[in-house]
Formats: sequence, structure tokens, C-alpha cells
Amino acid sequence: MMIRIGSRESSLALWQSEKVQGLLEGLGLDCEIVKIKSKGDVILDKPLYELGVTGVFTKALDVALLHGDIDLAVHSMKDVPTLLPKGISEYAVLERGEVRDILAKPCSDIENRQVVATGSLRRKAQWLHRNPTHEIVGIRGNVNTRLEKLYASEWRGAIFAKAGLERINVLPDNYDVLDWMVPAPAQGALMIVGLESNKELKSIFGKLNHEDSQLAVSIERAFLRTLEGGCTAPIGALAEVSGGSVKFTGVLNSLCGTEELRVEKQWDDASADRGAEAALELLENGGYELMADIRKHFLKGRILSTKILPVELSNRVIAAGYELVESDFIDIARKAHASISNDVVMISSKNALEGLDLKDQTIFCVGAKTSKAIEKNGGEVSKVFENSAAMAEFVAGNYDKATFVCGSRRMPDVERSFDALGKELEILEAYDTELTPTQVEGEFDAVLFYSPSTVESFYSCNTHKGIAVCIGETTKSEALKHGDKIVVSDNTSIESVVTTAIEELK
Repeated sequence: MMIRIGSRESSLALWQSEKVQGLLEGLGLDCEIVKIKSKGDVILDKPLYELGVTGVFTKALDVALLHGDIDLAVHSMKDVPTLLPKGISEYAVLERGEVRDILAKPCSDIENRQVVATGSLRRKAQWLHRNPTHEIVGIRGNVNTRLEKLYASEWRGAIFAKAGLERINVLPDNYDVLDWMVPAPAQGALMIVGLESNKELKSIFGKLNHEDSQLAVSIERAFLRTLEGGCTAPIGALAEVSGGSVKFTGVLNSLCGTEELRVEKQWDDASADRGAEAALELLENGGYELMADIRKHFLKGRILSTKILPVELSNRVIAAGYELVESDFIDIARKAHASISNDVVMISSKNALEGLDLKDQTIFCVGAKTSKAIEKNGGEVSKVFENSAAMAEFVAGNYDKATFVCGSRRMPDVERSFDALGKELEILEAYDTELTPTQVEGEFDAVLFYSPSTVESFYSCNTHKGIAVCIGETTKSEALKHGDKIVVSDNTSIESVVTTAIEELK
């Protein structure tokens, strides 16, 4: 079995993946590295804390995992959201490396320079808390790009994680270790993730997991999760585990660094829950108010997508200044089905195409993406419709019989049109649509719906007071059962739904 390890394209990400590849090959397993570009690598003109959500470096790999394009992903654990996507599981945490930050210097004579570069809000806030007269400038790009910018600058220095520079052998000669700076939760740790369902592959990683490192980062991430922070809040945490006891430091700063809340603990009975306890103590001593101020500063609003979006569409929402929450509220399960017996075929979704021979039929479909998928599958589409009702009305009015290839949770529009005209209709169920409802926290300015089933699934365990953005009239009809703030996208594409939401919220 060849194990496919997903990696970002940066030299540091490749180092991480190659390390895991070496460990697995040491166990006698065959591996290859698959390179995938992340949105954090694509959007290089904004500091990390302006990108709007956590997971900017991990999402592309998560999507590749869920689509079956890779078997494993290796992440710098500080980049991983504290809640993993549905279907993805932590396989192992490797032994942790260096946790400290450093100030890399362009030269030795810097004492009179007041400008420091960092793309991290945590580093910015902690530096300004200690050096309030200094100026912070943003810096993005991979490690080598940032070092090039540093060496060409008049800055005092730029702040880096020491571990990253050491791993790819680019640690400069001139640097100061920032022992006083509290690192990001899980800084210096590598995390391996894979599909939750792949029990056989997951079992291999028990041999690679480092228990003390896993305990330390779980405490730090519990602290972060309880504060509800991430890349948009200046939060630091460090748990040092030794023989079951833990020394812990957690810090939360105001955006400008003037205010700092700190908690320091020593526990003899170590567990992940200790991080949450420390966070609650900090929240009760001014943290709630400070976190509220931080959230108000950044966000234009919150958008929930009832399916995981392609990376480029996620980028668009983030770049527009919105917090994006994504979850698949339905799951598609393919079904074995009989062959098509009619010359005229109607197809409602590209989900229905698997296993179909479409080379000799007269084909009608819903949506441009379905049309493209049919043509890629060898078929030729005669006409594309905005919804199933319009398609059924046209076909029933012009043909005596047809086959409708669809899902199990279809709307009754097609059957009604054929029954009304006494025409013959064959129903071929190609897939089951299973509801996978998820209870989401907080209010949203817009929820994006892509089918009546996503509407049904969302409202089965959630309420919504904002705008419902629907992919078409059929989805709108279902959404109207739950509220009247409905907007329909210009066409039946996911891209149009996203664009419509952003335009409506401006």
C-alpha cells in the first residue's frame, strides 16, 4: 500500500512531510508526498490576523483528505484549528521541537532601530507590551522570503519561530532568543491527521505518538479553544510537562499590547482539562471584556456555509472581511442502479453521474456545473435549466417518456409535471442524500444553502435570524418554511451563492 502524504509547497512544510515519510519508511511502509497549495500561501498581501479565520494553512489539505486525494496530512500544529473538521482525526503528535520565538537581526548594529516585523498578532501585541515606543510592520511569505525581506531592510529585526528556521537550516547568525515571549499554543509541534474512518492507518501511528508532547499541546489548545481565539486574537500558551506535573503560562493581550492578562499554574495531575480551567480563570478576570473588544475590531460579520467550499471561494469570503464557518450538512451516498431504458434523460445534479453511460441519449440537466460534468463523462446536453421544475415542464411538454436520474430526497416537481400530462416517467435513484446536521454556535449574518436538503438539515437543530442565501427557487421554497429573509443567487452555482451573500451583506 502506498501512503500519500499531503504537504504544502513551502520548504518548511516539505521538511515536515519528509520527516514523517522517513518515520513511516522506517516502519517498512511505502510513502509519497503530494504537494497542495493552501490559501495561507496564496494570500500574501495581508498579515495572518487579517485573513479572518483559523485554518488558513490547513484547509486545502483537509479538503484533499476528505476527497480521498491524500491519506495523511502533516501540519505545524499551531496552524491547526482547535476543532478538526468532521471526518478528520488526530493520528499522532510527534516529539515537540524548540518552542521559543527569536528576533532575527539584519545586522549587528540595531540598537537605535525601532521597527520590528511580524505577521503574527500575538507577537505584535507581546512585543508592544514590552516595547511600547516601537513600530510593528507586517511581513508575509514563506520563511526564506521573510528572511530576504529582513536582510534588505532597515528594521531592528523580524520575529520568527526558532524551530522553523532550524528545521530548514536557515537560522541566521545574528538573533536574540525571546525567552520572555509566550509562544503560540502548540508551537514547535507537528501533528499528523487522517480520516477518522481509516482505523487501520490510524493504528500505525501509536508507535510515533509522543505522549508528553501530546499532553502539553492538548493543554495549550484547550486554553485557546476556551478563549475562542485563534489567529485573530493575541493568545500565547506554554505547558511544560515533566513526570506528570505541568508548569503552565497563558497570556492574552489587547490588540495594541497595552493590556495583558496572564495566568500561571503548576499542576501535579496533568490533563487537557487544565488548559480550559486556566482559560476560564483568565476570562473571569477581564478576559471576557478583552475578547469582546478583539472580535469587534476585526469582523464585518459571520457567514455559515452548509457545505465545505472550494478553497478559492473560501478565499473570497475571507478577503471580504467575514468570518467563515463551514460544515457539510448533507452526505451523498452512491447507489447501485439499473441501466437507463429511455432515450430522453433528465439529470438534476452532478452527484447522479457515477456509473452512467450517457453517449446515446438526449440529455437535459439542471445547472451549468452538472452540464460540464455530463460532457466530461461523454454525454451531450441538449438544454440546461435553472431548476428541476422548469426542466420537467419542458421535457413533459415535448416528449412522451423520459428517465429522471436523481437522488432519494428529490422534490416532487418532476413527477407532478409528467402526471399532469399523462406522460411516462422512469425514476432512477442514483444516490442517497443523508442529512448530517451540526449544531453551530453563535449568530450568523448569512447562511448559505445549496439544496432543500441542506435547509432541512440546518434547521433540524439550529435557528437563524439573518439572511438565508439560496441556490435556486426550490431551495428558497424550503427556506421560506423557517423565515422570510430570503435571497436567491443569480444562477445555480456555488460561486453565485457566495457572491450573492457578500453583496447582500455590504
